[in-house]
Amino acid sequence: MYNRNDQRFYGFSFIELVDGLSKLMVRGRTHKFIDKNLVNILLNILENKNQEECLLECVSNAILNVSFDEKVQRLLDNQRTIEIITTARNESSSPLVQKNCEAILWTLNRIQHRGKEKQSFLKTKTCR
Repeated sequence: MYNRNDQRFYGFSFIELVDGLSKLMVRGRTHKFIDKNLVNILLNILENKNQEECLLECVSNAILNVSFDEKVQRLLDNQRTIEIITTARNESSSPLVQKNCEAILWTLNRIQHRGKEKQSFLKTKTCR
């Protein structure tokens, strides 16, 4: 909330809250508090392309941080979620959102890691 008298903000902006949430999601113990409702809120924000780039970066980072948890992977493993994440990866102008979405898809075993293609090429190249 903005106070015009002393020109200060009180509290946190929505972006700051999502950024803090993404940092909390790094810790495995906090994953037990994540449910389908929270995942849907984050996906709805990511799906809305009219959001500020900074907010989309924080949301994609939050989803990436929890995507390593098996329970959360089951929540994320559906066609709608994959479409939202793939669209965000392909259409975002932010390299961070693109990178985060690609990492989420990799974590969900939806795309192959880029390094594996190079490694298999190098193995066949050196074996000859």
